Amino acid sequence: MTALPEYYVNERILFEDFSDITDFSNVAWSTAGTKTADAVYTKVGASSMRIQTAVGARAMLQKTIDKVFTNNELYIRVYIPDNTNLDYIEISLTTEANSSDVNNYNKRFAMTWYYRVLQTGWNIIPIVSSVVWSPPIAWTKKGTIDWASAMKTITVVVNPKEASSTTVVFDSIYCDIKKDPLALITFDDGYDSLYTLAYPLFKARGLKSTFYVSSSLVGGAGRLTAAQLIEMYADGISIGNHSSTHDTLVGLSYATVSSRLQTCIDYLLSLGLERAAYHVAAPGGATDANVLQVMADLGMKTHRNASSSTGGLWNAVGLPENAITALSLGPSTSLAVAKAAIDNAITNGLVVSLYGHIIADSGTTAWSAANLTALLDYIVERGIKTVTIDEYHEGKINPRYNSVSLARATS
Repeated sequence: MTALPEYYVNERILFEDFSDITDFSNVAWSTAGTKTADAVYTKVGASSMRIQTAVGARAMLQKTIDKVFTNNELYIRVYIPDNTNLDYIEISLTTEANSSDVNNYNKRFAMTWYYRVLQTGWNIIPIVSSVVWSPPIAWTKKGTIDWASAMKTITVVVNPKEASSTTVVFDSIYCDIKKDPLALITFDDGYDSLYTLAYPLFKARGLKSTFYVSSSLVGGAGRLTAAQLIEMYADGISIGNHSSTHDTLVGLSYATVSSRLQTCIDYLLSLGLERAAYHVAAPGGATDANVLQVMADLGMKTHRNASSSTGGLWNAVGLPENAITALSLGPSTSLAVAKAAIDNAITNGLVVSLYGHIIADSGTTAWSAANLTALLDYIVERGIKTVTIDEYHEGKINPRYNSVSLARATS
C-alpha cells in the first residue's frame, strides 16, 4: 500500500517509544494482558512494550497523556511475532482523564486493524485523516469528542482469535507529521523499449526510475543489453534484481531460490550496477514464506510485488517494512487512473508506486509511449519528486534523507 511514511519526512514528533512500560496500566473493566519490556524487537529507545493476551480475551492497556494534536495523523510501528492467532489491534484516544470508566471510553477516536492486513514481522500502521484507501484507513469517532481538545488517555488493544492467545510488540508512535509526496516508478523484465522509449522520456525531464532485469535475459532478443544498462545507470536509472530467470520463485527449494537471486546480484555487481542489486522484484510479483526467508538471508533491502488495491498509494500497512506494492501501468490502467494516483499522493503526502513492463501500443502488459509521455509531463507539472528504489530505501534508514525533528511530545 504505503510509502513508508518515514521517507522524506520533513518533521515529526516521537510521541511514544514504549520504553517505560510502567506508564501503561490494564483497563479495569477488561481482562488483563501481560506486559513486558522487549529489548530485542525495538527500533526506538532501549526497549519496546510486549503485550501478551490471555486465552480468548483482549488485552487493553492505557496511559495518561495531555496532548493537543496539530493534525490527526499518526504512524504506529509494531512487531508481530506470529499473526496466526491475532484478530485485531486497536488504538484509541479520548479527552476523558479516566477511560477506565467504560462510559468515558465510549467517547473516543479509535482505529482498528484486523489480522488480514497485519503481517508477521514489523508493520508500520498509519492513521490518516483523509480517506484514500480501500478500505479507508481513518479514525472512527465514538460519542461526543473533537480534535480541538487535549487528549487525556491513549489505549492500546490487542485481541486474539477465539480460544487463542497472541502477542504484539509496540515500538513507537509518531504524531504531528509533515511530509512530502514522492513517485516511485519501476519497470520489470528488461524489454528494449525501456531504452528506446522510456529512458529518453525520463532523461529529458530529469526524472528517475528503476528497471528490474533478469540476468539471463540481458542481451536476448528484444531485451536490454549490458551496455544499455550501464549507460542508463550512469544517468541515474537504477537497475534492480528480477532473479536470474523470469520463472516464478514460488514452490522452489531454498537452495534454488537463493541461487537465482544471488546469480542476479553477482551479475549486476559485475557490471558495476550496485545501487539496486539488493532490491528485488520477484518474477510475477509472487513470493511465499520460503522466498521471503531467502530474501532476508541474502540481505535484500526491499521487495516490490505486483498488485495494489489502493490505486498505487501505499504506506506499508499490512506489509512487512521492506515490502512495496504498486499499481500496474498496463492495458487495464488508464492515463486518468495513473494521474489520479499522482494527485492523491500529492494531496495526502504519500508515495505513489507505479510499475510497468513494455512500452508499446498493444500487448498484455503494454502501456503506450503516449501514455507514459503524458504521465511524466503531468508529474513535472504537479512538481512531485521521483526517486529510485535505492533512494527510497536510503530515505528510510539515513537521517540525511529522513530528517526527524528532535522534538518529543510531552505526555
